[in-house]
Amino acid sequence: MKEFKNRYFMVTFLLSIAAFSVIMYQSASKDIFPSVDLSKIPAQIGNWGSRDIQLEKRIFDILQTPSVLVREYTNSEAKSVLLTIVYYRKNRVEFHSPERCAVGQGSYIDENGIEIIRDDARSIIANKFIVKGEGRREVNLYYFKSGDFITSSYLKLKLHMMRNKLKGLPNSGALVKFSAFVGQNINVDETIKVMKNFIKEVTPLLAGYLT
Repeated sequence: MKEFKNRYFMVTFLLSIAAFSVIMYQSASKDIFPSVDLSKIPAQIGNWGSRDIQLEKRIFDILQTPSVLVREYTNSEAKSVLLTIVYYRKNRVEFHSPERCAVGQGSYIDENGIEIIRDDARSIIANKFIVKGEGRREVNLYYFKSGDFITSSYLKLKLHMMRNKLKGLPNSGALVKFSAFVGQNINVDETIKVMKNFIKEVTPLLAGYLT
């Protein structure tokens, strides 16, 4: 079952990658694709341990950025959340929504909408879509991030990056996506609750890495 889940995670990730349809515009700098080391994001977060999912070189070539992280976090109760980050620094990017190609043979988007993640510091609005197929359901939550700015709206991300560029400020951009399976002994609402708790723990840590 674990091997099946690993394969399913990878297929879902690759399908999502295919949806990004990245268009890069060279900046005036010779350093066209500067990178950050996403592997430095803590592997242990609270009671969440992790393992990295290794990607083939062609994935980085397709995305035109070396800054990609796919990491599965598992807590002490054996609940798992897959964290995917695709990051661009000092470049303009065009992301198409992950929903567009997140389905394959026998699978489809069963539900979509938004989820609000609240903590003491802020409220985060994340996009939600649930992929269903072959007797399994996978919940996906994602947002866009540029510095401290977080939004569920791609248009707002682009406007924020444009304003920063005009002001001479960093205009990085990232897609941050969380995925989890709905298990036999846990329903969709409980799965989302687990994911929200994880998002509240990991999001503040990303500020130091997605600059």
